[in-house]
Amino acid sequence: MERHHNDPMAGHYGEEGTFQKIVRRYSGTGMRKYISDYIKKCPECARFKATNQKPAGLLRTPVYSQRFEVIAIDLFGPLPQTDTGKQWIFIVEDCATKWVELFALSQASARQCATTLIEEVFMRHGIPRRIISDNGTQFVSAVLQQICFTLNISQNLIPVYSPQSNPVERKTETLNPDLQYLLETIILVVYYSPGDKVWVTLHPISSAKNKKTSKFMPKRDGPYLILTQKSPTSYVIASLANPSEPIATYHTSALTPVKDTNTSPVAPLRKRGRPRKVTSTSQNKLVPSPSTCYNSSFQQNHPSLNKSYYYNS
Repeated sequence: MERHHNDPMAGHYGEEGTFQKIVRRYSGTGMRKYISDYIKKCPECARFKATNQKPAGLLRTPVYSQRFEVIAIDLFGPLPQTDTGKQWIFIVEDCATKWVELFALSQASARQCATTLIEEVFMRHGIPRRIISDNGTQFVSAVLQQICFTLNISQNLIPVYSPQSNPVERKTETLNPDLQYLLETIILVVYYSPGDKVWVTLHPISSAKNKKTSKFMPKRDGPYLILTQKSPTSYVIASLANPSEPIATYHTSALTPVKDTNTSPVAPLRKRGRPRKVTSTSQNKLVPSPSTCYNSSFQQNHPSLNKSYYYNS
């Protein structure tokens, strides 16, 4: 190693260069690891060679001593207004345990944010030492700054060009698609009342025997009558000709409101389910079997044959 690395003519090559020079003449088990360890301990290389590693950053990983010591807050909205007038979501996250709490607000005002923090967070989890938020008007207002000054809370505002510095922004990215899907699902649901007339979505099947193709068959047929609501999203329907007899239960996605009732079903739906059981009175009636009918008719045409032979067979 001293000849191929420490010698002035060797040039103190690195790990790969020294290994390539030695492997031309020698071989051995674990030679690459031995050369690597030797070069890492070389004092001349450590003293004179420049490093190619990036300098260490100034970011330090925070270490929290207790829960709700540092919290992050943010507002999400506006959303479609509810029946109670709520259209904003106030998000509070504990930076130590990643615990998230959501509060519905009617207005994105500094007073409502401060009231929610005091009544819902500080009163239940204690007063934090630091609050992280963006530069929203609700968080830089005099109301929230006065609360932080009175309760000795350090308020840290993230830079405008770096919104990812607020831990709540990650929760907002997760909350946005979930709420969007939920809102679209709620808006698309159509509610019906008993007596409403609807179209029913069909699933036609092509049949070469009957010379029918699903491409030219109707996608919806009706109208049919809503009898009862079986669940929040399913309804029992019946035909207009016989409204007292239910046909089947359909999901609201398979139903469409009818605007013009001057029509009739092209392919009437058949009642779903198993046929009714035979009652006890009908069971007492003797119904001849097909084999008995065949044997009796055959014997009438051939009286000379032995009758007992057919019964025994």
